Amino acid sequence: MTLISNTTTRFWLKAATALVLAGIAYLLIDEMVDFPTYYLAGRSLLRGETDLYAPQFSGGILMDYRYPPFFVLVFSPIALLPYKVASYLWLLLSFIEIYLCWAVVRRALRLTSDAHAQPHKLATVALLVTLLTVAQYFVKAINFGNVHLLVVLLMFASLYFALQHRNLPAALLMSVAITFKLTPVILLPYFALKRRWKFLIYTSALLVLFNLFFPAAFFGFKGNLELLRTWHRHVVVDSEFHELNGPINLSLKGQLRRYFTEVRYEERLRDQNYKSINFAKLSTKQIDTWWAALSLIALALSLGIIWWTSSARRQGKEDETRPETTTNERNGETITRTLLELGLMICLMLFVGPSTSKLYFVALLWPVACLAYFAFQRSRIKTKLIRYSLLLIATINIIAPLLPGSSIQRMLLVIGVDFYITLILIIFHSYTLITLQRKSALIEAELPATQR
Repeated sequence: MTLISNTTTRFWLKAATALVLAGIAYLLIDEMVDFPTYYLAGRSLLRGETDLYAPQFSGGILMDYRYPPFFVLVFSPIALLPYKVASYLWLLLSFIEIYLCWAVVRRALRLTSDAHAQPHKLATVALLVTLLTVAQYFVKAINFGNVHLLVVLLMFASLYFALQHRNLPAALLMSVAITFKLTPVILLPYFALKRRWKFLIYTSALLVLFNLFFPAAFFGFKGNLELLRTWHRHVVVDSEFHELNGPINLSLKGQLRRYFTEVRYEERLRDQNYKSINFAKLSTKQIDTWWAALSLIALALSLGIIWWTSSARRQGKEDETRPETTTNERNGETITRTLLELGLMICLMLFVGPSTSKLYFVALLWPVACLAYFAFQRSRIKTKLIRYSLLLIATINIIAPLLPGSSIQRMLLVIGVDFYITLILIIFHSYTLITLQRKSALIEAELPATQR
């Protein structure tokens, strides 16, 4: 009877939640920022227009189309619907994507089968800390209606399949994510470090397929190549207009520019009320050189930490010489390390990417969940410092969006609060991986010589 009662209760809770979200979606039909660009681009393509990067193709110079040709081909069918219907379906899809993002992360965490997990109460705390930390980013993503939410889901699902060494589905999802938004390409050096050559070969082949051959069936091979060249010039090379008029860039590049160059917010076409906080007036070219150099250093350091803490020789020696560990436990520890390594790489992606707007931080769900799971559930390692830091980050992300006044919210963006949160997460992911390695080394040192 109790089982039936619990099942019924869960069903009605889910039904009520679905109805509430359906109602919220209806209220937000006309509030999305980026979805109209996709819709107008799709309508233009259906009318036979192929100059994808002309302002009139989508929403004008401020809301221009900035994706490779493959994207508009995939999403143009939704433009066959009336705008309000298409917008409503897009919002419902966004809610489903949020649920699936969380479901994928939960499944990834369950792969650890952690034998040293703490009681259920601390698991609940880890869940709450994670949700409170990332909630504001998902709200922002819903408000914008940006495809980045789908990209994050594809990326998470790809990493989940990669954890299970299912290379083809992992590569398929990752290649689509990279085609839609270029930044997940920063994760690929990690797989090269791990010698996941089959995954990388599949991903490369599918990227060629999605970007060269599929669009060529519609635009022609030469036409598609010209569109790709125009996309590269418009989005990658000539990015200054969007850098100034787009969302505040919260990556390392944006931080360096706001601190060391004079950003002319008064020249923005919209929302000119941001305050300059620079304490130097260097050239953007000089700062961008700094950004490129520091990004390479950050990437090298992160990969170096991952390599040192997950060396195949050390891992194998540790596992074979610990008589108290079972095969499942050793596998769980390996997956825990891998989850944290991937969390570090996701944080690095946000940190060094050329453009990271606030809604991009929905990707922090993976690293925050993995770090919280480790910090609040591991019983063999001292994690008090990590716990307090996660609680502090969650508190900041609860309070910051509630501070009154648009001027305060603009100042928080210009200062780059989310940038520093990502930096803290990078530090603690690195610290955790190093701590795990030191713990393993201590256990090995304490073993009798005959067991080494």
